Amino acid sequence: MKYVKIISTIIIVVILTNYVFPFRLIIGMVFSSPNHHVDYFAYSTAHGEFRSFEEPLKGPQFKDMVNISFEYYKKCHPTSPDTILYRTFKKNAWEFWNWGLFFTDERFKLEYLAPESIKPLPYKVKSMCN
Repeated sequence: MKYVKIISTIIIVVILTNYVFPFRLIIGMVFSSPNHHVDYFAYSTAHGEFRSFEEPLKGPQFKDMVNISFEYYKKCHPTSPDTILYRTFKKNAWEFWNWGLFFTDERFKLEYLAPESIKPLPYKVKSMCN
């Protein structure tokens, strides 16, 4: 009976932290690394011609800032080989408060690209917007 209570409590905590924002925020601040304030979501194209980032609790979110900026980049650089946006941050499985986002949020649906594997183009892509 004791194990049932423990497992039930764990399940309730996971559900609350994934679907109720204040719980997720509190648990995220308690269990995150001491450098949590520098954690952010970074994005890049394969050659690094476009790079962007967002801080989850500061300013516009993924749909508002990163997607719009990337669409503008593609419009201004139609000859660029960089047409795919990648996330350069890993999904941390131990962050149980983000498990729900891993399957539902657009930012986690992007393919992962390790930051060290971004190789600059040997030439500068011309912009059509300047």
